[in-house]
Amino acid sequence: MFEACVVKQQSLIKDFKSRLEELIQARDLETQEMSGASKKNTSKKEYDAVFDTLEFAEEELKLLNYLGKNLNKTHDSPELGAVVETNHGTFFISVSIEEFYVEGKRYYGISTQSPLFKVMRGKHSGDSFTFRDEQYTIHHIF
Repeated sequence: MFEACVVKQQSLIKDFKSRLEELIQARDLETQEMSGASKKNTSKKEYDAVFDTLEFAEEELKLLNYLGKNLNKTHDSPELGAVVETNHGTFFISVSIEEFYVEGKRYYGISTQSPLFKVMRGKHSGDSFTFRDEQYTIHHIF
């Protein structure tokens, strides 16, 4: 499961880098064409936004790599590195990652800053909690 998260994060980073390259090429073309300042401002704002998002994704990859060194730790409550199986899905407490699949099973990566984690923190197997008007029951934590 961990490897699937890393691959997904690396793919995301690759996509951001490709987008930055596209924006750089477009900006170079605009400079050659001497286009309007507002168009350049829009390109600069988008470039800055993508760059900031790329930096965040790279920091999350560093966190994943750190977690990879501590995979043998057992967990009895939701915390960084834990996998939490509930009646509404299985969550890997790590970084925010869209759904991913390992051996046909669906997982979601959530960060310790996510609202869902904040509600489940401190719970144990068998405990229930409500999140966005949905009742969750924790089946297993590992």
